[in-house]
Amino acid sequence: MNAASVRKWRTMFTNGRTDVHDADRSGRPSVITDALKKKVTRIIRENRHFTVSELYEECPEVSPTVVYEIVTEHLQYRKICTRWVPRMLTDAHKAARMGAALILERYERDGNAFLDQTVTGDETWISHNTPTSKRHSMEWHHAVAKMATQIQTNCISPKLMASDFWDRQGIRLDDFMPCNTTITADANCATLRRLPSGYSEPPQRQTITWHCSDP
Repeated sequence: MNAASVRKWRTMFTNGRTDVHDADRSGRPSVITDALKKKVTRIIRENRHFTVSELYEECPEVSPTVVYEIVTEHLQYRKICTRWVPRMLTDAHKAARMGAALILERYERDGNAFLDQTVTGDETWISHNTPTSKRHSMEWHHAVAKMATQIQTNCISPKLMASDFWDRQGIRLDDFMPCNTTITADANCATLRRLPSGYSEPPQRQTITWHCSDP
């Protein structure tokens, strides 16, 4: 501290001052009022994608710095990125997930007793002749050997729709749709009627075979 400051403080203490801290002053009144906070809150709720510049255009009575202070310090808003997801779930997707959740809840409650009452089914096309692709026909031969010749067969061959049903103990039904039969709701219901119901012993595998009139 220089000599001038020492003399200044000596004079103030001689005149009756007893504290070295600065006295409280009223200062400049704050421009951030409750009405301004409510106005900024309303603008934010109307448009979450606002920028400080756009918000300043709606509140020209204060500076951009004050607007930013209101948003971040007084209203505690933070700008975050939107979370991106691969796709939006449709009602069908939501229903499928709800069904899976209900199945898991049922299994958690009933355990293996629930599995004993559950039968699963699936269906697939079975061709009479399985065509061999060019890659599957490759063989190892000596370099001087001649290339083997294979006649390309028609890939379109008769086929049957096979339906299989099984549970935790094994296959319960093998069903083959007859040739030239359209798969309809009635045909599926007839297949389900042939599915054996409750049992006390391990089920016997049942097979229903349809013979095609074509050779």
